[in-house]
Amino acid sequence: MPKIIMSATSATDLFVGLDVHKQTIDIATADDGRSAEVRHYGKITGDLAALDKVIRQLHSTGRTLPSRL
Repeated sequence: MPKIIMSATSATDLFVGLDVHKQTIDIATADDGRSAEVRHYGKITGDLAALDKVIRQLHSTGRTLPSRL
């Protein structure tokens, strides 16, 4: 799985988009702001363990992951 490298001093939000399929989940990320570039983060299997691992990796960058449903 590709890794996102971000500055530890960055305090902005990181938005995460999930495209959920039966067997896989495609993940995209975007920085805070309307003009932010959307980047493909990777594809994982559709199980909870894989999703938990990705969320932990994204959270470890020091960025805020706001929850919006």
